[in-house]
Amino acid sequence: MGSQFHYTMDMGGVAAILKSAPVKAELDSLAESKAQEANRRMHSSMPNTRGHDGYKAGKAKPLTFTAVSSVYTGSRAAMKDQERHQTLNAINH
Repeated sequence: MGSQFHYTMDMGGVAAILKSAPVKAELDSLAESKAQEANRRMHSSMPNTRGHDGYKAGKAKPLTFTAVSSVYTGSRAAMKDQERHQTLNAINH
């Protein structure tokens, strides 16, 4: 016997939630914490980079039915660190 239950998701409501200030704030906070962790790892593997924040957090972007934020390399030192140690991959796995 099949289930007789059926539902339809309110996609307009999903989009509204993803564009809300609390969701953007949470994504920004997560990206910032990941950038700080990446910088700590970079400083431990490349001591001459202390005092420089090579990894930067991007701003949250709501898309159609999802929302994302990013961390990116913002300096040559961070690019070298990313090439050598795959720091961003390491902090996300």
